[in-house]
Amino acid sequence: MFGEVLVCATIQPSFEILKWIGGGGFGQVFKVLRNNQIVACKQVLTDDKEFALAEHTHMTLVRGGPHIVAVHDDVEWNSSTKTLSFFMDYHKGKHLDRLVNMLAAAGHRFTEVQIIDIAYQIAVALEYCHSKNILHQDMKPMNVLLEKPWNPLLESDVPNIYVTDFGIASHVRTLGTRFTGQRGTPPYEAPEIRGQDCLAAFSQKSDVYAFGCVLYRLCTLRDPDQAAGLKPSEISQDYSIDLLSLVSSMLSYDRVDRPTASEVKDMLLTIARTTISTASQECRTCKRVLFSSNQLRKHLKETGHSRKSDLYRTDEQMTILQRPAPETSVDGEAEFKIKGIAELPSSKMTNTESKHSPCAVCLRQFKSKGKFFQHLHY
Repeated sequence: MFGEVLVCATIQPSFEILKWIGGGGFGQVFKVLRNNQIVACKQVLTDDKEFALAEHTHMTLVRGGPHIVAVHDDVEWNSSTKTLSFFMDYHKGKHLDRLVNMLAAAGHRFTEVQIIDIAYQIAVALEYCHSKNILHQDMKPMNVLLEKPWNPLLESDVPNIYVTDFGIASHVRTLGTRFTGQRGTPPYEAPEIRGQDCLAAFSQKSDVYAFGCVLYRLCTLRDPDQAAGLKPSEISQDYSIDLLSLVSSMLSYDRVDRPTASEVKDMLLTIARTTISTASQECRTCKRVLFSSNQLRKHLKETGHSRKSDLYRTDEQMTILQRPAPETSVDGEAEFKIKGIAELPSSKMTNTESKHSPCAVCLRQFKSKGKFFQHLHY
């Protein structure tokens, strides 16, 4: 079901343990030095090796996805300690639950901007998982890592965050398929899978419910034990009705009434534009939401991400880009036509050096054919 995983057998581990990070029922996670590189290592005992191999396979299926911890190819079996180890990118920041506890102890809360920023990154990750037919099944603040240390009281900007721990994730063949199996963390379980009399009917909407519980915890700093079916006003009085309504919809008793991860992502961007700034935009490179034009420019300058994406085009440019796909020729190749000076009426072809020639893609104007064709070349 999961495909073949190449496992390297060894007596001596290929890494040096530097620090214990955490662990649970399915293994322990360490900060290790391996091949002169700091990485995270998940180590499990023999009895749980099938879980570890399944987790590695699931993480491989979503590797490269935005805001998902990247797993490495190597899997190592140590015959002397009877342990199986695999490796992931290491991130210096804490998990989200520690920040919640820190704010609760200090008597403070996350700002709405911070919650939307965090939620957007999680939504992007969950959307990608579901597009690959992967159900996370254990979405909770402890499984959301920060790229670097962050104090929300002193720093308004949220760092990159990454979803991790696919230990009980499932790979379903078709989106919409329900899966019966290992359950996640009780307070974050959807109503349809909660209790002994309920089937463990996991679905994408179960992940969305758990995601809603994460947002409930960010808004209230409380555990989501009784979060199911809450109205917006019952969640909090400290945030916009739009944000609270979204969280409420994610916590619906009936999974049919819950939005998908993609819909959550889109609604978060709409909320940002409605309640924070109409200039809120997504960086298409890193899938982060930026809340102002100045923040976007600063982000692009610091990261080197490109502005050359549909996001930064005008409505007129998008109309051109959204034209029907070109017809194919007899040999099956698409027939593309570059519009510009070549398609001007013959009456306008005279003195072309002084005429402006538009590019049909970016709508830039060029005063000479030389500059126009140089632009097309690059």
